[in-house]
Amino acid sequence: YQLGVVYKPASNGSIYANIGTSSRPGGGGLGNDNESQPANTEALANLKPEKTKSIELGTKWDLMDKKLGLTAAIFRNEVTNVRITDATGTYMGGNKEVNGLELGFTGQILSNLSVFGGYTYMDSEQKNMGIGNVANGRPFTNTPKHSFSLWTSYKPMPKLTLGLGIYAQSSVNAAYVVSTVDGGIVTKGAAGYARYDAMMAYQINKNLAFQLNVFNLGDKVYYSGVRSPHYATMAAGRSAVASLKFTY
Repeated sequence: YQLGVVYKPASNGSIYANIGTSSRPGGGGLGNDNESQPANTEALANLKPEKTKSIELGTKWDLMDKKLGLTAAIFRNEVTNVRITDATGTYMGGNKEVNGLELGFTGQILSNLSVFGGYTYMDSEQKNMGIGNVANGRPFTNTPKHSFSLWTSYKPMPKLTLGLGIYAQSSVNAAYVVSTVDGGIVTKGAAGYARYDAMMAYQINKNLAFQLNVFNLGDKVYYSGVRSPHYATMAAGRSAVASLKFTY
C-alpha cells in the first residue's frame, strides 16, 4: 500500500509525507543454478517474502521569483524477513534499515547560467543476520554513506550550450570476513571517488542540433559497484558520445 499527503503553507512552498510498503518473493534465487539441487529449489520456493516499509517527510520551496528551487527530505527504509545464507542453509529472518537525508537545488543564477545538484546521506545497518554473522551491526553492501552531484550549464551564445558536472561518493563495502591473523573484522570494498563529465551542444538550425558528451574527463580509475564476496565492476574510462539530432 501507499499513502501520501501534501500541505502548502505558502504559494511557493509545500510539505509532504508518505509511507509505502512492498514485498519480494523469498525464492528470488530460483534460476541461479539452484534447480540442480531439487531439495534446495523446493526450500527456496517455500521461503516467505521479504518485506519493505518506507517513510519519508520532505519539503520543497521556490525562491527568488522561482529562479531557485530547494528540496529537503528525511527518510527511513526498513526491510524485514531478509534472506540469510549460512552454514545451516538459507532462511528468512534478518532485518535491514537505513536512515537518510536528501538535499537538492536547482536554479537559474543568470539568464545564461543554470545549476542543479544534490547531496544524500545514508546511515545503514544490518541486524539479526544470523548468530555469529560478522555483517551484524554493519552497513549494507553497495551503499555509500555520502554522495553528491553538481551540474552547471552555460550559454555563451543563444545556439551554444556548455556543461560541466561532478559526481562523487564515499566508499562502499562488499563483504565482511574474520581475519585469520588476529580475529578482527576485515571489510572488503571499493574506495570513494569523484568523476567529472562535460558536454557541448550547438543548435545548427531549427531542425538540426549537435551534441557532444564526454564522461570521466580525468580518466579516473574507479569501481561503479561491488558484489560479495570479492567482485567489483570497474567503471568506464574517459569516453565520448557525439549525436546529431534532426527534428521536423
